[in-house]
Amino acid sequence: MFFLILLLSLVFPKPAFASLNLQVNVAPINLIAGNSFPVSFIVENAGVGTTFHYKIYGGIGDDNYGIKTVNGSVYLPYTGGGYSWEDDFPFFVISENGTANISANAIIESSAPAGIYNLSIAINNGNTVTFPNLKTISVSAAPSCTYTYSQGSCTSSGTQTLTVTSSTPTGCVGTPLTSQSCTYTPPSCNYSYSSWGSCSSSNTQTRTVTSSTPTGCVGTPVLSQSCTYVAATPTTKPTATPTVDLNRYDGLNQTTITPVNEPITQTDDNEIVDDPTPTSPQILGETTEVTKTKRNYLPLIFIISGGILLLTPLIITKIKKQ
Repeated sequence: MFFLILLLSLVFPKPAFASLNLQVNVAPINLIAGNSFPVSFIVENAGVGTTFHYKIYGGIGDDNYGIKTVNGSVYLPYTGGGYSWEDDFPFFVISENGTANISANAIIESSAPAGIYNLSIAINNGNTVTFPNLKTISVSAAPSCTYTYSQGSCTSSGTQTLTVTSSTPTGCVGTPLTSQSCTYTPPSCNYSYSSWGSCSSSNTQTRTVTSSTPTGCVGTPVLSQSCTYVAATPTTKPTATPTVDLNRYDGLNQTTITPVNEPITQTDDNEIVDDPTPTSPQILGETTEVTKTKRNYLPLIFIISGGILLLTPLIITKIKKQ
């Protein structure tokens, strides 16, 4: 009889698995989209040492969108192409007693709508076996996020960038802002100036801007200031006074004079004027051609007057004797 049973076991080997018991471990009655939850299930009566890959999935009704398997930090794809059982999904190995206890995690997509979701499992060891609609889960839509931002500098275009520093509550969904409008205030200028100009008669002096920083700055440069104007003292040329050097006379018969500074000439109207053209010493009675001048009679007049003064006493004495 023993040999018969052994023979039958060899001819008809034990199936890879005979049944699948699924248990959702401490899953909340109401889950929120975006949150993960634990899933545990048991495989019984399977071939010892057999390796299986598994996938947890599900959705509303027959739609398999909404629930994904979590393998570490990776959210695995839904049913369909684009993935490999061996490369993408976690696995388990049947123990010596023909069973396996699996503790796994699944997640509800944050964008999944609220509703009642059917949880399904598929296992594969070369051939895929699906166990649909094993459990139902009530899912609420994820709450909207409230974001906290850090703000960048306001640009000249009137915009500033925003960076999310936190979002609440946990598992919330939303689309954070990346920028916002702002009121741009240009920076104040730092000016470099030229030197101050001369003080004008209006008691002001000016200068010019040679540079301003930073680029795009605004401000009002100081281009003038008050000062005390000091007028320049005019230079007056002294007027020379013509003189006659009488020490050059040796007696009544000496007729040479030496003009000092500017010579003196006489016009046709007997008006004495300064002659701007220097002349050389002259002999009485001699004339020198000078533009707009006549013969110089002044020395002759002086000599005749002196002679009259000398002869007057002699003439008076002679008249008295007569």
